Amino acid sequence: MAPRLVIAIGGNGFTSATSPGLDDLVLGAIPGGVRRIGYVGSAAGDDPVRIGHFHALVAPRVALASVFDRRATAAQAARWAAGLDAIYVGGGDTARLLGEWRAAGIGDVFASAGRDGVVLAGVSAGAACWFERALVRNAAGLLEPIACLGLLPGSACAHYDAEPERRARFTAAIAAGALPGGIGIEDGVAVAFARGAPPRAFSAEPGRRAYAVASDGAGGVSCAPLPSLVQGQAIA
Repeated sequence: MAPRLVIAIGGNGFTSATSPGLDDLVLGAIPGGVRRIGYVGSAAGDDPVRIGHFHALVAPRVALASVFDRRATAAQAARWAAGLDAIYVGGGDTARLLGEWRAAGIGDVFASAGRDGVVLAGVSAGAACWFERALVRNAAGLLEPIACLGLLPGSACAHYDAEPERRARFTAAIAAGALPGGIGIEDGVAVAFARGAPPRAFSAEPGRRAYAVASDGAGGVSCAPLPSLVQGQAIA
C-alpha cells in the first residue's frame, strides 16, 4: 500500500530559511489541530544550522518538534515515528542517507509510518529518497542514478532549475532507459503525492514548476508541467 501523503520539495524551505510557503504547505497537510513534526537531518550529517532553522522557524508553530537521533535503532525509530503526524527529511547526501537507513532498517520504519497515515515530506535528498530511483550527486560530485526506497513510482530529480546539468542528465538518463520516467522538481516547488490521486505541484516562487518527464520511445523525452495545487486547497 502506498503512503497516505508524500510531499517532495525540489529545494528551499525552512532548512535554508527560504520559500516559507513550502513550510505552510507541509504544516497545512497535517490533519487536526495538534501538529507533531519530526526532522531528520541525516543526509547533511545533522548540520546544526539546519537544525537551528527547524527550531526557530517550525517549532513555534507546532505542538511538538523533534529531531531524529541518527544513532537510533529500528525499534527506537518506530517509537519516535509513532508520536508524530509528519516526518520531514532534510537535504544533503542521498546515498549516505539511504545507506544509514538500510543498515539500521530505518527506511522500512518510515515507510510503515507513511502507510499508517504519517505525512512524509522532505527536500532535495529528503524528496528523492521516497522514489524508486533518483538522479543524485555521488561522493565525487558526479551525477548518477541510484536506487531509493520505492515508496513512490518512477524517478525524481531535485533542483531541476538551479543546476542546468541536472535537467540535462535527468532527461538523458530517462531517454536512455537508465532511469524510469519521473518528476523534475524546481527549487521553491513541492509535489504532493496523495494516495489514489495524481501528483500535483505547488509553487512558493513565481514562475517555478515541476514536470512529468517520460521517454517518448524514440530516443527522446516528453516533458509536461504537473497540474497546480493552490495554497489552502485540500491535498487529499
